Amino acid sequence: MRSTAPPPGNLTRESLQRGAGRSAEARARLGALARTDEELDACLHQALDANPEPRGDVWLFGYGSLIWNPLIEFAQKEVATVHGFHRKFCLYSRVNRGTPEAPGLVLGLDKGGAVKGVAFRIPAHTVWHELSLVWRREMLLGSYVPTWAAAKFADGIKRRVLTFVVKKSHPASACNIAEDTAAVIIASARGTIGPCRDYLNQTVESLRAHGILDRNLERLAKKVAGF
Repeated sequence: MRSTAPPPGNLTRESLQRGAGRSAEARARLGALARTDEELDACLHQALDANPEPRGDVWLFGYGSLIWNPLIEFAQKEVATVHGFHRKFCLYSRVNRGTPEAPGLVLGLDKGGAVKGVAFRIPAHTVWHELSLVWRREMLLGSYVPTWAAAKFADGIKRRVLTFVVKKSHPASACNIAEDTAAVIIASARGTIGPCRDYLNQTVESLRAHGILDRNLERLAKKVAGF
């Protein structure tokens, strides 16, 4: 099953395969934190080795842009809930949704509560290839900790999912930012792939389309719309 076409102006599967974000120009913008392909591959190996269950299909849990722009080929997708984490705008974006001078904000998982999102099943024989693309999208700066979490699916079955939790020690961490401050930033920031407010609105709309109501994001979206 192929993911749907990305919204205009967003990352594409082809751009990731071509090495978007890893060119000399992109690395100059990203700075010294940008990882090499070798470092990304080593990180992915480490994450897969940490899988507490036998090797096989992998369920990738999306809570933000992965829901509306997954860019991977998957066999199945299901709504699922992960306990112990919550969705939050807690990472500064200095390229994709902002600039070094005026950073935007993007979503991460922070500890506490529960989060409902969409899990994508990647067949075992394509796990490495598909997750390599995900790693070059999500792990280029090392601002997330790849985490195997317990998830409860809509049919009541519990499975392990792979997801991304914010690394609070990272320079891009914005875990303590107040909601009103976040709204001001999101309303005005713009990066190489578009306005920060589009990222928020597309997430809210996609969550609704999957029958998920995130009251915190809904409230934030209303504040941003007021600017």
